[in-house]
Amino acid sequence: MPRAKQTAEFGKLALGHVYGVVSSGGSPLLPYLDEAFELPVMDERLVPIVYTVPLHMFAYHVSVAKFKKAGKW
Repeated sequence: MPRAKQTAEFGKLALGHVYGVVSSGGSPLLPYLDEAFELPVMDERLVPIVYTVPLHMFAYHVSVAKFKKAGKW
């Protein structure tokens, strides 16, 4: 958690928008995020598999949008 908080704070200092994928029901990181994508609470052994797919899709769509905006698409 301290590393995630530090990363979010650095993102704010760099004047970026900070997004996070967190468990529903509240997270101590919420005050540091501009936008939170809440996913259901589940067995922690499944979290890396289940949380990675939405995170990957988000990153893909952001990069496509930035690429189109730059006129390279």
